[in-house]
Amino acid sequence: GIYNYCTSSRMNPGFTSEPLAGPGANLSNNRGANLMGSDLYQNLQRYLERYLHTIRELTLVSWRDYMFMHVERHVMAAVLKLIERQRNGESVETVALGLDDADSTKSTLDVYKEHFQKPFVEASEVYYKAESEKFVSENSVTEYMKKAEARLREEENRVKLYLHQ
Repeated sequence: GIYNYCTSSRMNPGFTSEPLAGPGANLSNNRGANLMGSDLYQNLQRYLERYLHTIRELTLVSWRDYMFMHVERHVMAAVLKLIERQRNGESVETVALGLDDADSTKSTLDVYKEHFQKPFVEASEVYYKAESEKFVSENSVTEYMKKAEARLREEENRVKLYLHQ
């Protein structure tokens, strides 16, 4: 590939690695035109790594703008419904619901903050308000306190799974 070509290429007879004299002398110090062999390969590799990272970011932004924004309401409704089912004691696949901590780039974190965090907190408030009102009307305050303590522990674990630290 590129590495083999760069490292096995012979230098041109006119190529010199000595600095130029005269008005353009400062231009040669950047080595941009005087690269050969593994130096050329390494600089090309560094450039491509930076460029490919940019493409990845652009892809995530494009995905958000052209795909996610059109299905965001449906996705959020489904995610919040799964979380509600989990709160009601059903078993739910949590891997599908969590934030990928290995990929907490700005663009993915923005999507998370704008489209998940606030609705999750609001849905939690609505759920627990309704549950506590119903539970208090049917049980003693002592039982309510025990239930609230257990629910707080459950929610603390849930927050660790779904909310960015």
